[in-house]
Amino acid sequence: MNNVSRWVFERNGNAVSSLLFAIAGLIGFGVILGPIAIGLGLLARRQIAERRRPGINLANAGIAIGVVAFVSPIVLYVT
Repeated sequence: MNNVSRWVFERNGNAVSSLLFAIAGLIGFGVILGPIAIGLGLLARRQIAERRRPGINLANAGIAIGVVAFVSPIVLYVT
């Protein structure tokens, strides 16, 4: 197993998914993918607190980028 896959599999899967959905939301369909990223990030934070697995920073980044991905198309559409 190489270093990248080991790094990913040691983290909480929902945190990794949250970040990936958030980045995809920035590229397109942020109104749909942003809330998914936020929800996965919140779920990951709860799981990380219970199980003490690494990935809290990924979850926080997924939530933050998910909010930006969700809000930015709405702001651009309204203005």
